[in-house]
Amino acid sequence: MDDHSYKTNKRFNSASEVLHSLLQNSKAPLSQGFKRWRLWRYWPEVVGESIAKNSKPVGYAKGTLYVWVDHPVRMQEMVFIVKAIRDKINTYIGHRWVNSIKFTLDEKS
Repeated sequence: MDDHSYKTNKRFNSASEVLHSLLQNSKAPLSQGFKRWRLWRYWPEVVGESIAKNSKPVGYAKGTLYVWVDHPVRMQEMVFIVKAIRDKINTYIGHRWVNSIKFTLDEKS
């Protein structure tokens, strides 16, 4: 790799890191969309495969995350671990972004 190529790649990495940092730590609408996208995209990694195979986030508004669950019995089970799920999400996001989680059987809500 020549010296120019190295400087170009380093600059792109730095720009990418700066953009990620701005989107991650801002309260701007674009930042909220970025956080939502990351959570939707990495749901299995954030909450674990066993939870993710029967649920997925379907909405977010004013600190409330709406999570679709595939069965009423499973929804009842999720109520017992809601705090742990919320804590995993907020740890992943890097700050308290989710205050509450509401479970739904309506995947389009």
